[in-house]
Order: sequence, then C-alpha cells, then structure tokens
Amino acid sequence: MLTADMIAALRCPVCSAPFVVDRGSPARCLPRARALVCERGHSFDVARQGYVHLGAGRKLPEGDTAAMVEAREAVLPLFAPLTEKLAQSVPTSARLIVDLGGGTGYHLSHVLPAGAHGMVFDVSKPALRRAAKRVGAVLADTWGRLPLADNGADVVLNVFAPRNGPEMRRVVRDRVIVATPLPHHLAELRATLGLLAVDPSKEERLAQTMAGFELAADDRLEWTLDLDATQATQIIAMGPNAFHGPVQAPASRTTAAVRVTTWRK
Repeated sequence: MLTADMIAALRCPVCSAPFVVDRGSPARCLPRARALVCERGHSFDVARQGYVHLGAGRKLPEGDTAAMVEAREAVLPLFAPLTEKLAQSVPTSARLIVDLGGGTGYHLSHVLPAGAHGMVFDVSKPALRRAAKRVGAVLADTWGRLPLADNGADVVLNVFAPRNGPEMRRVVRDRVIVATPLPHHLAELRATLGLLAVDPSKEERLAQTMAGFELAADDRLEWTLDLDATQATQIIAMGPNAFHGPVQAPASRTTAAVRVTTWRK
C-alpha cells in the first residue's frame, strides 16, 4: 500500500509535480486508488496487485522474469548475513527508505526501523507484484530521472543493482547503502559450471559512481553456503546467468562474499 509519506515523496515523471487528490488537496493514504494524478493532471495507473506504474518516455526493459523472481525468493533467506548488515547500516531515525532495483522488497522489508516507510523501485512486474505485499512498490526506470522529490528519501538502498549516482545524490537526504559482490562471490560454483565472473573493476566503478559522497563505512562479509542441488540451481537461475539458458547445478559448497558500503551525503 502507498502511504501518505510515500506519496508525498513521489513526483510525476512527466512534469515533476506532486501528486494530489480531491480538488488539489495533498494526497493522503490511497490503499484502493486506481491511479495517482499529479497537480497538472497527468495520471498513472495503480495495478490491481498494488504497485504504481510511473514509467514515462522510452520503453522500459522487462527486468527479471517470473522464474528468476521465484528462484530469488526461494534462496534469499540464505543471505541472512547480508540482510542483517543492511539493517545495521540503516539509522533508526530514518522515516522513508527507497530501494532502487529492489525487486521483491525482501531486503527492504527486513531492514525498516519501527515506524518507517519503504518503497521499492524496479522495472520487473513479477517482482513488483510480490513487493507490493510487503512495501510500497513503484515501476520506474532507475537509469533515468527518478520520480522522487529532491531530498525525498532519508536512505537509499542499492543491493546488487544498477547505480544511478547523480539521481541518488539528488533524491537522498542522509545516506546511500550499497551491496556489491566481491570478486570471489560464489567462486566455487562459478568455476564448476563456467558461469559469468564478477567484473574485476566493480570497486573502481562504484567509487566513480559515488563521487560527491563520503565513504562512511566499508564492510566485507564472507560466509559459506552449503547448497543442495535445488538451491544451487536456484542461485544460478535468479541472476544474469539465467539469460544464457537453464543450468542444472549439483549440490555445492561455495563462498558468499559481499561488500556493503555506506555513503553519506
């Protein structure tokens, strides 16, 4: 459900005006709204599953498929150390947290402080259908101008997702928390099956993207995943390797290795 705080932070992707209801009064809580309408009359549908479509302009990519989303939901509990670190990195004072490329809202729903609101931005409709059951869900292009007010979010999360540095600087008030795979993330599984490797220049590119922020924390997590054949196959099926055809994986022991950085504005 989109709450009043969420709607107040959103902006029309066409003209950047706030959204209003009932003769121009500020939008309040719209759990059953069929559309959001900005003060200049641009209207955007709210899907029956609960997410609002704020895409405008060029055709958006399809994003993760239903099969990828299902696989990810099945194995995300195995990444509890990452979820815990994200939760520790979010200040208890945060009232609105936005997860860019947040998929089904799994991590976001587990890191919200008491009384805080959370919104996922993604382009995958199958992911947003699930996200809308947990948090606010918005279909939007995270590479373009985000339909958010300047300084509209206290915290921005970015977990294994594309990063739009200029827009993150514009919309965040306090900090951005980024999770990226380290070079040896799932190394044993990758070596066994010949999967795509982690980009060795990822850390350098992250630093360039986050220019204008101050690096406030840099944590590196590592733990062992003992996977049965189903879990190993699901981990492969939830990521970019899924676009290269199905892979059946054997039971495996592999290393999870993730970097979590906090960037202050």
